[in-house]
Amino acid sequence: MVSSMVLAQLLLLCLLSLSSSSSSQISPFKCPNSSVDIPFPFHIATNSSLTSTPGFAISCRQTGPMILLGGNYSVLSISLLEGYVRVTGQTVYSSQCHNNSQGIIDLTATNYMFSHTQNKFTAVGCDAMAMIRNSSDVVGNTNSTVMSRYSGGCVSFCASNGSIISGECSGVGCCQSSVPKGLNKLDLEFTSIRDQLMPPTSVVGSGSTRCSKAFIAEQDSYVFSRHDLYKDLGNLPMVLDWYIQGGYCKEANRSRETYMCKENSYCYEVEDGAGYRCNCSGGYTGNPYIGCVDIDECNDGNFYPCTHKCINIAGGYNCTCPMGMTGDGKKQGTGCKRDTTMLSTCLKLKGEERPRMVEVAIELEALRRLMKQHLSLKSEKALRELMEQQSAEDCQEMQLLQEESGQEKMSNIEPLKLYHRDSASDKCMESSPLLSMDLPW
Repeated sequence: MVSSMVLAQLLLLCLLSLSSSSSSQISPFKCPNSSVDIPFPFHIATNSSLTSTPGFAISCRQTGPMILLGGNYSVLSISLLEGYVRVTGQTVYSSQCHNNSQGIIDLTATNYMFSHTQNKFTAVGCDAMAMIRNSSDVVGNTNSTVMSRYSGGCVSFCASNGSIISGECSGVGCCQSSVPKGLNKLDLEFTSIRDQLMPPTSVVGSGSTRCSKAFIAEQDSYVFSRHDLYKDLGNLPMVLDWYIQGGYCKEANRSRETYMCKENSYCYEVEDGAGYRCNCSGGYTGNPYIGCVDIDECNDGNFYPCTHKCINIAGGYNCTCPMGMTGDGKKQGTGCKRDTTMLSTCLKLKGEERPRMVEVAIELEALRRLMKQHLSLKSEKALRELMEQQSAEDCQEMQLLQEESGQEKMSNIEPLKLYHRDSASDKCMESSPLLSMDLPW
């Protein structure tokens, strides 16, 4: 009978298909009495029979979550970001004593393969020549070369008992090599070099020393001991890379009903695997197989990205500098520095081209008033309207000053070209730095 906790988790799983926005907030499932997170597309099977189908079904046992892949593997952890599952089980290694058996771990019918970046192939024995057979090689093909028959392996030999050193796996009693890329079948072939060179009676140590064992285990998880030559190694952790079956990204994307990469995520193809995985797009976080949500960088208490004001946007953020300063506003960028554009522009102008003090005073007063009000405005449109209104008032004040002082009409005055962008039609409004300046957000 299925426990009530498992039924509750299955109910949550059904809700995933109803709303991606609400589903993105659902926490990963857990088996009872287990701390291992089981994120979608992994799911808890209703009974043990469902785990017979290779895929993402997890069976909850008394010992914790289990996955059935040609044997019962205990699940230690699952990574969505890097696309792997850490497992352990009695079937992770194969052994041969006196040429009586050979072991095979076959994942070809599943969406898993042995991780070549996080595992090591190891052989233990004093006469251990363990080779990984190439599953693509045709059995009985007499024309196949050694390179085509084998995809990897290593050789361990012992000249004497005194040469065996615990803690070292350098070819004396223990050897290691990399796991071939794309390996999904551990088909081992053991060969005795000693039997070809000398009679069996001259073997160093007892007959059990000739028992060779080979396995794939997580890198740095196994430390060789000379006592391992005579005993079972027990359970060792192993890392399996997983992927979504159904073709590569371009092919899978054609079938939107079965395509697994959801909102704000992207697809990437798995090296040496006939499938793909998904990750959240830049600036987003969450489960890409449910839907990713925006990261609010501006509310990150550990890393505030801006030197001054931060504005969160979908998939990113913008930094702004206060008025009178320029730069990208980012702590990891140019930051904000005092804007000397007005000063340098005025210094470059000569004689009558320079703005008069009264014009500068009007513009500075306008900037002061605008600075005082812009923090309370909530949109760029509102600020633009204020700038237009302010510039119109400034133009009127300047016209009055011209009339009172008896100078030429405003239309004959060289416009003030600070921050000028030639975008407005009116001569006075066109030259206003308020209308042509960059907004503070």
